[in-house]
Amino acid sequence: MSGLNVLTVLLVIVSGYITTKSIPSLKRSLVRTNGQQLTLISAVAGLIIFSAFYFLFSFFHKAPSGFEEILRGSPNKLVTRSAFWTFLTSLMLSLGLRLPTQYYEFMLSDSSLKAKLRGKLKRRLKENEVRRLSNALNKLHWYSFLYVVRASRKIIRGDAAEELYFSSFFREASGLCMFVLESKKAIIGNVTGMPDYTMPKSERYVRVLPYFTGHLCDDHLQLHITTDYTSYIKEQHDGVRHQEYSFDVVIPSDGIKYLREFDVNFFQADFINKRCPCGHDIYNTTTTQAADQ
Repeated sequence: MSGLNVLTVLLVIVSGYITTKSIPSLKRSLVRTNGQQLTLISAVAGLIIFSAFYFLFSFFHKAPSGFEEILRGSPNKLVTRSAFWTFLTSLMLSLGLRLPTQYYEFMLSDSSLKAKLRGKLKRRLKENEVRRLSNALNKLHWYSFLYVVRASRKIIRGDAAEELYFSSFFREASGLCMFVLESKKAIIGNVTGMPDYTMPKSERYVRVLPYFTGHLCDDHLQLHITTDYTSYIKEQHDGVRHQEYSFDVVIPSDGIKYLREFDVNFFQADFINKRCPCGHDIYNTTTTQAADQ
C-alpha cells in the first residue's frame, strides 16, 4: 500500500473520530469503547461521509477548481479529493457544534477578556447601538443555553441516575434528590454539580446543596430527618446572612446506595407530622427553630 493510500485511510478514520466525538448522542458511547471499537466506529463514521463525497464527485466528474492544483499528480484524485473534503467536513461540524457551548461558557464567565470587550464596545458604540447589541447577545446566550441543555440530555440518555441529577440540576419537577449512602445516612438536596461521565464510576462525584439530612430507620427503613438547612439557604438567597459560606457537599458516586426524586410537598403533607413504627418522629429537628431565634 502506497504512502498516499495509507494517508487517505488515516484521514478518513480521524475524520470519523472527530465527527462522532462532536455529536452529543454518540459522545458518551465513544468514551466507553475500547481501542478496537473506537477505531471501528471512527472508520464507519468516516466512511459514511467519505462515500457521500466520493459518489458526489463521481457524479459531476470534476473537482472544485480551487483544489485542482493541490490534487494534481495524485494516482487517484477522486479518492484523495473525497478524503480531503471528509476531513474538512468533520472539522467544520466539530467547530459548529462546539461554538454554542464555548459561547455559553464565555457568557457565564467573569474573565478579564470579557470585561475588556465590554469596555471597548461601550466606548466606541452609541448607547442605542450598545442596547441593540446587548439584546442580540442575550438572545444568542439563550439559544446557546438551549443547545447545551439539549446536548447534555442526549449525552446522558439511558443513564437513569444522571437523568435524575440533570432534572435536579435544572430544578425540574421537585428539583430535589434523596441520596442514601451505604451507612444509611440520607442527604436530600439540589444537585449543583454533575459527575464527569468520562471518569470511571469509582472516581465520579456529584455536588449537592443539602436541604435536609437524616438517616433510614434500621428496622423499617423509614426516612428520619434530623437536620433542616432550608432556613439557612433562604437567608443566603435573600442576602440576609451566610453570603460567604458554601453549604455544598460532594458525594462519591460509588458510595450512593439508593437514589430517588424527593417531593418535599408530598413529604410535608403525608409524613412530616407522623411517627415511625420504631417510636421516633419522622421529622425530628430543631435546626429551623434555632435559626429563627
